[in-house]
Amino acid sequence: MVIELNNFESYINGKILKRGLDYWESGAVEDLENDGGKVEAWVIGTEEYKVELELEKDKVTWHSCTCPYDMGPVCKHVVAVLFELSGLEKEEVKPKKRRGRPPKSSVEKIKTRQKKKTDNKKSKKPQFKTLIKELGEEELRQFIMDLASHDRNVKNRFMAFFSYKWSKGSKEDYKVIFRNTLRSYTGRYGFLDYSNSIRFSREIVGMMSDVPQWIKTSPYNALALCQAVVEEVHKVYEEGVDDSSGDFGGLSYIALDYLKQLSGENNPEVQEDIFNYCISESKNKVYSDYGDGWHEFMGIVIPLTDTLERKNQLFESLDEKLKRIENNTWSKQYYSEKIAKIKFKVLERLLPEEADELKRQNIRLPSFRQEAIANAFENKDYGTARELAAQGILDDKEKAGLVKQWKMWLYEIAVITEDEKAALKLAKDFFETGHKTMEDYHRLKKHFPKDKWDKEVIRILKKLSKGWAYGIANDICVEEQKWDILKKKLATNPRFSSLKMYGKYIAANIGKDELIEMYEKAVWSSLVQTGRNIYREVCQGIRQMKPFSTKKHYNELITAIKEEYPRRPALWDELNKL
Repeated sequence: MVIELNNFESYINGKILKRGLDYWESGAVEDLENDGGKVEAWVIGTEEYKVELELEKDKVTWHSCTCPYDMGPVCKHVVAVLFELSGLEKEEVKPKKRRGRPPKSSVEKIKTRQKKKTDNKKSKKPQFKTLIKELGEEELRQFIMDLASHDRNVKNRFMAFFSYKWSKGSKEDYKVIFRNTLRSYTGRYGFLDYSNSIRFSREIVGMMSDVPQWIKTSPYNALALCQAVVEEVHKVYEEGVDDSSGDFGGLSYIALDYLKQLSGENNPEVQEDIFNYCISESKNKVYSDYGDGWHEFMGIVIPLTDTLERKNQLFESLDEKLKRIENNTWSKQYYSEKIAKIKFKVLERLLPEEADELKRQNIRLPSFRQEAIANAFENKDYGTARELAAQGILDDKEKAGLVKQWKMWLYEIAVITEDEKAALKLAKDFFETGHKTMEDYHRLKKHFPKDKWDKEVIRILKKLSKGWAYGIANDICVEEQKWDILKKKLATNPRFSSLKMYGKYIAANIGKDELIEMYEKAVWSSLVQTGRNIYREVCQGIRQMKPFSTKKHYNELITAIKEEYPRRPALWDELNKL
């Protein structure tokens, strides 16, 4: 989104603009630097956020902020920096009252715009980057030494960023840095709470910021750091962390993603180390207990399994996992299919004939059965597809979702083979069992004898009136134009939500007076209860009624409510907003 700096207010939501203005006026923008159009600044509120912009000829061509705001293209922190760049000065002028016009917003009160001095040469305060360039090496070294001696975090960050200078990165050294950094964020009992888990996670993300470069230049440093982060994150999970935000757990996935990128480089030695590492770590139970990182390891291992030796090593590891969960029914069912699919992917590349045999042996697993049915259907082998689907219904009879999936295949086969009897039977089954949808209804209507359909509709609506399917019954009334039935259903228990959705049909086909009566009934029955939320819902319902009612009738209803409930000030407050 390109923003013109001289007219940026017109690009931004009014509420965000006002909040950004408040931040700017309070002096929240600090350390703003403009280095040839690349702008950096810190905005200080309850948290500190870094804002970066790129300027080209008084136009903001790119911007970012470290805050979590994602409700729009521009956050209040960026807006505050835009005010700072523009040098806006707000003149507190009270607007004169004018008939028919609302008072001006605080942003519109700004009467003058005066450019601040941004020329580095004229500025009394030197910019950070300029000062860095002018300082000598010895001065910088001494400053870093002094700073690190007083702040362990600075030392840890420095060690992490420049460890590629060592002959070979050490995983243990990175773990020490990780732990030392962690201590500064944990409380007395070593627990990482919600706020600190977010701050700490950002610190580690910064520590890993050079990994993309290291993948090319220092792969063993990248490998060691990623391994350290993955292992330490899961250890901290066991020790205690509030990861409600997901930031902390995300560290492991970032590190694993870097490992995957590293494994894609043409470096056989590094690939061998990564393969062995992933096989070894995937055996650790902790990766299934917290986030199921086991799948991530497998995602890295599969592409690397390009020899029979590695295939045997991987398959041995997978078989060991199945043995470990032999007594856990749910885990065995879940991982059996996952492991079979992993083996199939490997065999498909290395030993195609064994891959086909694996599929035949595991035909009862849903994913393999689904693929087999789809292939048979595509090849017009409807007999095989029907047998596989029918057997699936028997095998998975306790799993409603899978049963419907297999029945749906039988339905598709019945349709394409023009077996109307079977299609109708299945269509009835879909509509009569489980969660009813209009899709199921249309499927039933398609195959039901047309001369008997109207009678069937009445039977369906009568049956639905005794159950919970309130909405679908109304939808059926609209589709089949059963207006009297719809009116009776709505009038029996009028709800504002239903009247809003279906009232227009009543008004058009039966009459507005009947619809108004339903709305009034809903109003009075709702007011048996009390509470601000109830009053708001009632007033919203009265607003819905307005297009169908006369102004006189509308006002008379509001007056009648006030007379009936003279001692409900919250209700009066909401009514007065109508």
